[in-house]
Amino acid sequence: MNGWFSRRSIATRLRLGFGAMVVLTLLVALIGYAGMRSLMEGADTITANAVPGIDTLRTFQAMQESMFTYSQGLLLEPPADVALEYKEAWAQNNDDASAALKTYGAKYLAPANAQLIKDQEQLWSDLVQSDAKVVALYDKFAETGDEKYLVEAKMIGATEENDIYNKSVENLGKMIENETARTAATMAAADAILKRNSENVPALTVRGQALLSQKRYREAAAAFATVVAKNPSIAGVRFDLGSSLAGAGDTAKAEAEWQKAIELEPHFAEPRVSLIAAALARGETEKAVALSKAATDSGAESPELSFEIGMTYANSGDLAAAEKWFQSAVRLRPAYAEALGNLGRIAYASGRVDEALIRYSTASRAAPDDSTYLKTAAAILLQDRHDLKGALAAFRGALAVERDPGERARLEAVIAELSKAAKP
Repeated sequence: MNGWFSRRSIATRLRLGFGAMVVLTLLVALIGYAGMRSLMEGADTITANAVPGIDTLRTFQAMQESMFTYSQGLLLEPPADVALEYKEAWAQNNDDASAALKTYGAKYLAPANAQLIKDQEQLWSDLVQSDAKVVALYDKFAETGDEKYLVEAKMIGATEENDIYNKSVENLGKMIENETARTAATMAAADAILKRNSENVPALTVRGQALLSQKRYREAAAAFATVVAKNPSIAGVRFDLGSSLAGAGDTAKAEAEWQKAIELEPHFAEPRVSLIAAALARGETEKAVALSKAATDSGAESPELSFEIGMTYANSGDLAAAEKWFQSAVRLRPAYAEALGNLGRIAYASGRVDEALIRYSTASRAAPDDSTYLKTAAAILLQDRHDLKGALAAFRGALAVERDPGERARLEAVIAELSKAAKP
């Protein structure tokens, strides 16, 4: 994609086609109201609760791990300005983690996690308090130079804090298992019905949703194909069949299904998103432009659609149009990290360096576990602003969240060289 920040592969995204729920509603008589209600609740659970619930818990999990990165970074005795950056990032990370846990409890909580969420909230509170002791002791060390505070901080990190962390990890693992079980239970209910009637449309639809959420693409495609054979005019099921086929590697058939979904429902944004993304992935920019223009004319709207249209114009070289569409994506989703990153790139290419730095900084806050935006900002600070200290702080922030061993080694080398240059 010529360096543009891109979204995840279309095959990894899950969406419950709105038409699938229409299918289920129309076919209540096939299995009786009580059974139908159970399956409809199960389908809603998969897409509205279990999948985003797992994602939210994993977001919290990543932030819990990041907390240690920042506090332990302080114990490496960085320069004062870097220590301040670490402390600010530590505080923001902890706030974001608390918000993620709160969101899970308010929106996605599995009944089986009713007690576990209370335990998790207490463990997180204990962990924050313990880690705060480490930071407070570092502050005393920084103020007095007395090594005893540093020793005590390291001891707390290795004992008390580590014990709480291990308990938290274990509890969080149980919560994720329970969320995964919700999807499995729904699929089991559908399977029980399918044993009695292998062509039961509502059960096949729910089973397809469960399989798609588990990335069992070929099995999901088989389930959705049976539904389409019986009900060819439901746009949502056509889209889900296309997504399953794309995941299984059959792009041509997937695109045919997405096109049929659009023909059935012209305002349906997601199949348009997938078609544009597929064209761009093959380097077919002209086709992507045509698809983008058709999407614009249709009146369909979503953050993802605005983003893919922006990607289309970026790859065609029309940066003014690309900027307009990335701005549209951010308007619809303010924390759209990839769109913010691309707006940063366009601003930099246009000579608006300050705006570029703001965009990259905002993108980094929107995607705190992605080091890319911080590394880009660091390069701009170094090359364009000649701000050695600012670049060092950004590179160190990137190192704090980088997971790839090779990239970590490269960042460490860069930081070492710049640290030497920063010495008087």
